[in-house]
Amino acid sequence: MDITKEKNITCLGSIDNKDIFNYYCAYNFDNWKPPIERVSWVESQITGKNISLIDIGCGAYPVSSNIQATYKVGVDISLPAARKVQELFNEIYLFDLITLTKDQIPNLINKFDYVIMSETLEHFENIFDIMVKLQWFLKPDGKIILTYPNHYSISMLLDYITHGFNYLRYKDFMEGHLTFYSKKQLDLVFDIAGYGIRSFDARPCDIIPNRFPNETNQFWKFIAKIFPHRFAHQFLYVLVKDIEPKYLPNRFKVTRDKGVRVVKGVSQITDYTPELAKISSSTKEV
Repeated sequence: MDITKEKNITCLGSIDNKDIFNYYCAYNFDNWKPPIERVSWVESQITGKNISLIDIGCGAYPVSSNIQATYKVGVDISLPAARKVQELFNEIYLFDLITLTKDQIPNLINKFDYVIMSETLEHFENIFDIMVKLQWFLKPDGKIILTYPNHYSISMLLDYITHGFNYLRYKDFMEGHLTFYSKKQLDLVFDIAGYGIRSFDARPCDIIPNRFPNETNQFWKFIAKIFPHRFAHQFLYVLVKDIEPKYLPNRFKVTRDKGVRVVKGVSQITDYTPELAKISSSTKEV
């Protein structure tokens, strides 16, 4: 698609991955609404008056629907979804975050108090590059409100084992995801991309589907937060940028040179997550 404009919807550049673009344009959005628990958590993280907010991967049922903001922008790759929610945003942009460049969005650079990315990051192959690009949108003291599905919960494990080593309950859940990071891997990616974890929480999984335990049970929520790898359904992060790393192994040396973050030893990060092998240089500007 070339640059086009339809009311408050703007399409930038082209969607290079036609298969993904066509898939999401044809998707039955009415079957995929965010649960109230996730929506409530996102809403609880937004504070202050006269805020600016960008919801990346907003979809047809944005988790930001009820959040009041002076300037509110939605981003997606689906025109049908954008048309469905255009009244909820001041502006909506259609673009491919993978190929997006800064010069395409000069009016969005360093403009937002909050960047929301809820159940979107897992649809990208190289999440490190995506996390670096998210910094473009943030004000210096801005926050990223991010949720990411846990692919290693006991609920998913039981679904896989009890159905002959195939997913049944989580079949659709798995088909659209391109990365399957653990919390440990995510923490490392965020750190190297230049973020500090302001807070972490978890939505607990269930064991008996939709019956037990109830995710509102406070003890079960506590267990999911303490042992998220097996008992969380989703990881819930609040990230801030430009905080010195806390999760890098000792063998990684992090310094600064004229505002540029230098990570020496990046090639060894493949010990933790293979996708980071795609980092071509040990120096990244954030």
